[in-house]
Amino acid sequence: MMKISLFIIFLLIVKTSFPQSNLVNFHIQKDATYLLDSVKSNEILKSLDVFLKSNDHNRDVLTNSAILKENVEPFFWLNNFERVNKEKKGYQPTLLAVLPLQENQYLIKISFLSTNNDGSQDHLFTYTLILDKVNDKYLFSNSINYNSKNWNTQQVGSIKYIFPNKLNLEKARELDKFNIDFAKKFNSAVIPLTYYKCYNPEQLFKLLGCDYIPNMYYSTSGGIAESWHNTLLAGNNSELYQHEVVHFYTHKLFPEYNRIVDEGYATYIGGSGGKNINELAQVADEYLKANPTSDVIKLFTNFSRVQGGVPFTYIVSGLICKEIESKKGFGSILQLFKLTKDEDSYFQQIENIIHINKTNFPNFVKSLINSYK
Repeated sequence: MMKISLFIIFLLIVKTSFPQSNLVNFHIQKDATYLLDSVKSNEILKSLDVFLKSNDHNRDVLTNSAILKENVEPFFWLNNFERVNKEKKGYQPTLLAVLPLQENQYLIKISFLSTNNDGSQDHLFTYTLILDKVNDKYLFSNSINYNSKNWNTQQVGSIKYIFPNKLNLEKARELDKFNIDFAKKFNSAVIPLTYYKCYNPEQLFKLLGCDYIPNMYYSTSGGIAESWHNTLLAGNNSELYQHEVVHFYTHKLFPEYNRIVDEGYATYIGGSGGKNINELAQVADEYLKANPTSDVIKLFTNFSRVQGGVPFTYIVSGLICKEIESKKGFGSILQLFKLTKDEDSYFQQIENIIHINKTNFPNFVKSLINSYK
């Protein structure tokens, strides 16, 4: 009985040695640091507090330098989430757990909630970090290397594939050829790519350390081009993802690209949601038939999603890019990229290149879609 009492007292000391009142930036869920002794718990909680107090590149000094060499934006999704949600009421992270992985390395799981006016809460984001103690300093990194440590790696020409299952070499060689040919089209050096092959968007985001983010359920197939470190994350269970490869070249050549043009051209070349541009025209047609009173311009400018989660914008902009390149040539595509800075300049360029003004745009779009029947 005495031993049990002493053990309980010890646990209380451990759990209260770094009280939540000392923490500016997060709450601690009960037993989140259960596997740590009091010294390690205090050190890690203080380090996490400083990390969460910082933002964007202010976190670089708290980041494992080896990770920064691989990726100058290692916490892109966390930083982006914080920027988007910082004004939400009651928005504050909660430490869910700290898991020791090996000596001086820990997995940290944090979750973000917001409180609504009626007192209910929304789950916004759950994120995993890796923490290493290096020379008495705690340094953070994202969890992609930890999450893929048991995956396979194979170089296929200009592309390094990292994958959890088998690799279809025929498809991998096809994408390598596409990468080389597309570089020639843009008169660019070939960009060497790292390609993570995931089953679907859910696995893709979990690989990035996003255990929950709404984006992972927006579509059954999707991908991300992290052009700042030439990394393609494919959530389509395939070695082929021409759409995302296009982005590496357009982002390099047109740093101030407009999203309507960029996604449209990538969709024209590589499709979206597992469908090519001709198939996507049928998707748009079916949507407009089912929703005959839809505001075409609003659907287009708002990136509204249709069947399979593909934005209407991707499809229509893709069809317009195809129309421009086939009738006006690749030079007009370059003009569209160079001179489109915002929504207004997009419609101005469409009028300049194919003589369709904004007033006539809805009828033109419907006619263009109808031509693919």
